Amino acid sequence: VLSPFNLLYLIGWNVDENIITAIIIILKIGLSAYTFHFFLFRVIKCRDGKGIIFSLLYALSTYAVFYGAIYNSWLEAVYMLPLICTFIFEAVNGEKKAYFKLILSYAFMFCTQFYFAYMVGIFSFCFWIFMVILKEKQNVRVVLKQIVYYAGSVLLAVCMAMIVILPAFLFLSGNMAEDASKLVGWKTQIF
Repeated sequence: VLSPFNLLYLIGWNVDENIITAIIIILKIGLSAYTFHFFLFRVIKCRDGKGIIFSLLYALSTYAVFYGAIYNSWLEAVYMLPLICTFIFEAVNGEKKAYFKLILSYAFMFCTQFYFAYMVGIFSFCFWIFMVILKEKQNVRVVLKQIVYYAGSVLLAVCMAMIVILPAFLFLSGNMAEDASKLVGWKTQIF
């Protein structure tokens, strides 16, 4: 996984890797709380203490804490999802440079965690559909323009991420071995 947080393993030469892993998990969970608070601030317009409480609830959810402790690379999806949804909100509302931020966010997500990137992509696509439907007073021409921009942004982000995805795919497909065991030869007893 090409997470920028993995650079901490290189910085801490003489530090136990369990300590560095715990620091990375804490930083990612803190970043998750920050990006969700950013989403609440920009999209929901929550500017009081409730935003901090909900962002902490999001970051310290069972999924983030439990799976983040086991597979800390999965936390990339937890902190990138609110950021991507914020940029989708800005893009649908016509903010300048929102699609540029969306392309970079998707490309970062696809490069760092391509296993969870499709899940974030599906959820953010549903969020985009919801935002386009929610936006009133739009004619068909504006909706078609947003469809082209959004599809182009995702396609460009995937093309940018091919620098990581294509070598990984070629490596995995080139190193596939035949399975030595045959399921037909197995016999089991019910009891």
